Amino acid sequence: MNFSIKNLLIAAAAALSASVVSAEIPANYYNSINGLTDAQIKSALASMLYNHTEVNYQGLPTQFRQTDLRPGTNYWWDMYSNMNVDCYITFGTYMNREHAFPKSWWGGLTNVPAYTDLNHLYPAEAKANQAKSNYPLGEVITPLPSGTFDNDVVLVGFAKTGQGGGAAKVFEPADEYKGDFARTYFYMVTTYQSLTWDSKYMYMLQQNDYPTLKPWAIDLLLKWHEQDPVSQKELDRNEAVYRIQNNRNPFIDYPELAQYIWGDKMGIKFYADEGGVTGDPVLTSPVQDMALDFGKVALGKSATSILYFKGENLRGSLSVDLFGTDRKMFSIPTGSISASAVNTGEGFAMQVTYTPTAVGNHTAKISISDGGLVGSIGVQLIGEAAEAPTLTAVTALPASNITSTTYTANWEPAAETVDYYI
Repeated sequence: MNFSIKNLLIAAAAALSASVVSAEIPANYYNSINGLTDAQIKSALASMLYNHTEVNYQGLPTQFRQTDLRPGTNYWWDMYSNMNVDCYITFGTYMNREHAFPKSWWGGLTNVPAYTDLNHLYPAEAKANQAKSNYPLGEVITPLPSGTFDNDVVLVGFAKTGQGGGAAKVFEPADEYKGDFARTYFYMVTTYQSLTWDSKYMYMLQQNDYPTLKPWAIDLLLKWHEQDPVSQKELDRNEAVYRIQNNRNPFIDYPELAQYIWGDKMGIKFYADEGGVTGDPVLTSPVQDMALDFGKVALGKSATSILYFKGENLRGSLSVDLFGTDRKMFSIPTGSISASAVNTGEGFAMQVTYTPTAVGNHTAKISISDGGLVGSIGVQLIGEAAEAPTLTAVTALPASNITSTTYTANWEPAAETVDYYI
C-alpha cells in the first residue's frame, strides 16, 4: 500500500480544467423531457433515472477505480481531503464509502437503489466523513474548535445566518467541488423525489415531489452550481457511472436544467438536443462493453443485480443470450424482451443472478440483438467466489469515558474481517 499526505497538484488541475470537452450524451436519452416545464421536467427525470443497474455496496471500491481515480495515477480522487491514498487500500481506516447525500435522511437500506447509487457515492477520507456526519451543506461562519477537525480542505462548523435548516452544524466543501456537490444533490432530490424523508433530518428537504428542496437550500445550491461549473472530472465520472449503472446525472449533461426546475427559467419549456436522430431504433441502456460486477460471493450463496433496458423506436423483441465457459453460474429470467417494454421511459428491469458452484473468478457475457438494431451489444458479467468463512465474534471490553449521557464503547476486533459474507 502507498499512503501519504501531499498537496494537490494545482498546475495539473488547472490544465485539466482548461481541457474540458462536452459529454457524449446518448441520442434520444433525454427525449422524454422535451417540451416540459419545472415540476414536469423533474418528475419525468425521476421516472427515467430511478430504474438503473444497482451495484454491490461491498464492491464499491472496485467501481470507484473506474470513477474516482486521479488521471494517470493509482490515487483516489478524494473531494474531502488532499491525501494521496493508494486505490487498493482496505476501506475503513483511512477511506470510507461516503454517501454525499446522507443516507440517514431517508433511512439508508430502506431504499437500496439510493443506498448504492454511484451518482452520490464517493471515496472519502474517513476522518472528514466522520466530521461531516449527516449535516446539511452550508457556508461555515465559525469552524469547529482547533484540534477537533481540520484537514485544510473541507469545513465543518456553524452556518451563515439563514442556512442550515436548524441543524447544529453544516458541511462546506472546497470551492473547487461546491458545484460537484450541488449537482449531486440536484440529482438525488430529483431521482428519489418520492422517498419519505426522516422528519429528524429535513434540514434541506420538503416532504413533496416538487420542489423537494427548501428555499434556502435552492438558493445555496444554485449559487454553488453557477460559481463552480461542470469540470472535466465530472464529465468523465458521469460517463463512467453511465457505463456501470446505465443512468446519468442530467445536471452535468445539461447544467441549465437546474434553472428550468428551480431557477429563473421556471415556466419555460425545455428542449434537449436530439442529436439529429430521425426514428432509428436506439438502445440507450445497456451500452456496449459495460460490466455487471457481482463482487465477491461466498460459495453456496447467490448475488443478484438489475440490468435495465431502455430505448427508442425499437421494433420487435430484443433477444438476450448468455455466452461463456462460466455461463451456467449466471442466470437471466428470459431470453426475449418486447420492444414496447423497452421503449417506455421506465424501461425493462431484468434480474441477473450469480450463483457460483466453484471457488475462483468467473465471467460470462450477455449478448443483446434484434429489435431492429444493427449488430449486437455485449455486457460483461464478472463474479468471484470464495469459500464460506468461519466467523468469530468480537470481544466486548468495559466502556470508558462514562458520563451521565455518553460513554465510549470498546472491543477487540474479530480475528478476520470478511465483507463478502453476511
